[in-house]
Amino acid sequence: MQLLGEEEIQELNCIKVRIEKFHMNGKLTSKTIRWLARDRNLIPTQAVFYQPLRSEEIPQAEAWVDEWQEVRPGVWFPLKFHTDRLNWIVYRLKNKQQVGWRREYQVESIELDPPLSEGTFTKLKFPKGIEVSPRDVKNE
Repeated sequence: MQLLGEEEIQELNCIKVRIEKFHMNGKLTSKTIRWLARDRNLIPTQAVFYQPLRSEEIPQAEAWVDEWQEVRPGVWFPLKFHTDRLNWIVYRLKNKQQVGWRREYQVESIELDPPLSEGTFTKLKFPKGIEVSPRDVKNE
């Protein structure tokens, strides 16, 4: 992750970061630029996704928070958000950026401080058919 500075996005003071993922062979597989809203618990208010195999300059998808809710004083949650995906075929054939599809999301309910049992995050039960390799488990 690389800090790229600060910018105002949707009237929010944001920290701009770049996150890169690499294949085991060292090749860059994806890059994401995110704007983390300082006054919204550092939740990304906007994100732009790149696939270097297609283009390092043309984003493949973009996502935005459209509506926020303050669920407790100083605790914010994205209530509505959406993602737009580039139609890569139109771009390649016509050299024109066009949205291929859009997905919109709406949160229906938010629960703060739900009761959790003591082993919620320490005693994992895997569904039948899921295999866990010993190399995936840390012995402490």
